Formats: sequence, C-alpha cells, structure tokens
Amino acid sequence: MDPAKILQIITNSTWMVTKLVGSGPVEFEQTEYTVEVWENANPHQLLHLTARVQPQGEPVEFRIKGGNEEGLFSLDSTSGRLSYLQPLDYEEQQQHELVVEAKVGEATSETKVVVRVRDVNDHAPAFPREVHETQITEEDDRHLPKTILTVRATDEDAGEFGRVHYSVSGDGIYTNGSTPSFAVNPTSGAIDLLRPLDRDPPHGQSRWHLRVVATDGELNATTAVHVNLKDINDNAPYFPQSVVNATISENTPEGARVAQVSATDNDDPREGHNARLVYSLEKNVIDEASGRPIFAVDSQVGLITTALCCLDREKTQRYAIQVVATDGGGLKGTGTVLVEVADVNDVPPRFSMKEWNLDVAESLTPDHALATLTVLDQDTSNNFTYRV
Repeated sequence: MDPAKILQIITNSTWMVTKLVGSGPVEFEQTEYTVEVWENANPHQLLHLTARVQPQGEPVEFRIKGGNEEGLFSLDSTSGRLSYLQPLDYEEQQQHELVVEAKVGEATSETKVVVRVRDVNDHAPAFPREVHETQITEEDDRHLPKTILTVRATDEDAGEFGRVHYSVSGDGIYTNGSTPSFAVNPTSGAIDLLRPLDRDPPHGQSRWHLRVVATDGELNATTAVHVNLKDINDNAPYFPQSVVNATISENTPEGARVAQVSATDNDDPREGHNARLVYSLEKNVIDEASGRPIFAVDSQVGLITTALCCLDREKTQRYAIQVVATDGGGLKGTGTVLVEVADVNDVPPRFSMKEWNLDVAESLTPDHALATLTVLDQDTSNNFTYRV
C-alpha cells in the first residue's frame, strides 16, 4: 500500500481518541493507532508518531516497549517514524500490536499501535500428489450416485482467498444434454459415480481418466484421477468368424489337422478365469462302424483334428461340427466348422454289367459302334482308359 494511504487511515482515526496516556510532561496524541498494510509489500514507513511535550522543545526519545519480539518493526528514537523491516505474512499473523513509549527525562507516555495485515492471494491451491487412483467394480449400479474418491487441495491463503472450488473434466463428462458418468462436489472435492461403467470392448474401457481443477478464483491447480474398473464375468465368448470352412482329403490318418478355431472373450484375461477359454465339440460326428467320434479338438488352443482313420468321401462328403468355447465362469459361445472331404482316387472302376450280349448284322461296315459299355466309379476325378 502507498505510504500516503496508510497515513490517511491514521489521520481518520484521530477522532477516536478518548484520553491521553502519560505522566504529564509528555503525552501521545492518541491512545491507539491503527494502520493497515498489504502482506508481502516492500518495507517502508508505517506512520509518524508524535508526542506533546511540556515545556515545548524538550527532546523526546521513542522506543518500542513491547510486541516486537521478532524484530519486524523499527522505530526511530528521535523522529518517531515507525517502519517495518521485512514483508509481513497474513497467513502467519494477521495483526501485530506494539506498545510504544515516549520519554522525556524521567517522564514517559505509552500508546498502542495496531498493524493490521491485509490478505493478498499469494498462494495457489495445491494437491498432495499429481495422480489419484481408485478402483470400482464395473456395471455396479448399487446406491448410485455414490462417492468413489475425494480429492482435496490446500491453499495456504486465509479467508476468502483460501476457499477452494473444484471442477472436473475428462472421460464420461458429457455435454449437449447427455448424462455424465461422474460429477465433483464443488466445495468438498468428492467425486461421485452417477451411473454404472462398462469395462469391456467395444464401448467400455478399463481405466477412465479424469482431470480435477481446484481454483481459489484466481490461481489454479490440477490433478489427474484414474478410475480403474475391476472386471466381472459379464461377457460370453464368441467366435469372430461364426462359420469356418475346411477341406481335408479322405483316407487322412488319425490326428491330421482339420481347422484352427479361435474365440474371443472381452473380459479381462488378468482377472481370474473370466476370459480363460476351454474348447469342446458339441454333437460330434460319430463313426457308425466303430462308434467313435470322428473329430477331436484341443481344449486349450482350439485345434480340430481327425480322431480316427480314415474319412471316406464316397460315404460322407461333408461334415458340420459345432465348436463350443466356455469361459471360467461357465459362459459359452458356439461356432460351426464345415468340413469338405476331398476325393482321392481310391475306388476301382467297374462295369455296370458283368456281361453284354449283342446281336450284330453281318452286313455292318468296319468301325461301326456295336454298343456303349458303361462304367461305375464313385471317385470324382477319373480318366478312364479301355483295352480289350
């Protein structure tokens, strides 16, 4: 504050004098002086103390008698000019009370000087750490809205400048009239969950990132808030490719590779067994002759193989296998594998009749067709040759 303004405050307080304190020859003009100064202001003169002396012209000696234990103030013993020696801190002490003495010979007079420190917003809010984290369970809709975390910023200012207000932005803080997922109490810093959260793909996320701002009206501080979602087994496995086509040759030996299937589970693979999959075959194809299943699947990796030897295309040309993926919570997903059996030339040809009887006229010319002999062969690719 400008020294002139300080002196103006002092002048206005002169009319509050009720009596003079002293022992006759020396008396202060006021029983109490009040002056205000901004905290952190550079040291300068606070006020000029004067005393009435009888007889006039006698030299007066001024001194601070009490209240200056920390040595913050200085009083010129001759002129009565009171100054402070270093910036004052409102947060440490909001008012200083000094007892000042004026002395002429053995006569003394005392007065009180009240120095009021005015607050300046010289401290920004501060969070105790840069990142706050909490964990909640996904899809939990109990007791909403509910507080999941409270973040607090401190402001070393006192009074109005030390009052902090909070706001939040980030994931789940929607605009345009949509319902947000989070809100923050503007005065307490309590973060509330407003609706259940989804952790899993395609629209969910395992960690939600928020940004909380604390402000005292002029100065700000920010902290990151990470809301981690604990997984529940709320997703059944599924096969991205619902139908897989495979081809295998007939007469393939037992254990031959047929197809590789893979299911997806959007639950967290790190959370227990929620996304740990086991593969099996449902309604497996059974061989009529032996009663054994024709196909097998590796329960861990989903590799489908032949379970016996050998497939016969001439008997069955196509198989439909239903594959099941089951997660650790018992949820299931199904897919289909269509197996086409490729032909191998493993069937000998045979004539449709064991014997043909032909009646031929003796007048026929050479190279005249006598008959067409039909051949039966169940194989699909045949290149017949004939000889007599």
